[in-house]
Amino acid sequence: RRGGAFGVSTSQNCGRMEIIKRWLKDRVGLEVQLQDVDAQFANGFRLGQVLEAYGLQTDMDRFVNKDSPDVKLANFQRLQPVFRSLNIKFDSHTANQLMTEEPGIAM
Repeated sequence: RRGGAFGVSTSQNCGRMEIIKRWLKDRVGLEVQLQDVDAQFANGFRLGQVLEAYGLQTDMDRFVNKDSPDVKLANFQRLQPVFRSLNIKFDSHTANQLMTEEPGIAM
């Protein structure tokens, strides 16, 4: 059954999400609830934690785990140089999608 993003079936998407959830827990040390994954990554804090786990984000002490617009913006501004260095497309549109918890954007 096709129904997910990019023609991926819902069961395929759930399987991928479980793999990502397991990786986040086992390799990064983050517990993620799949039912609200977009909300959990909306302020940029968890993305910073993922990058920090691999030695890429060196200023996690400056990140704040709150949901105010100012905090979200500051966190994403700190993430942007790391994404750029990894050649990951990350612009204001992508940041806005994450901050507004657009379904599926975090994964």
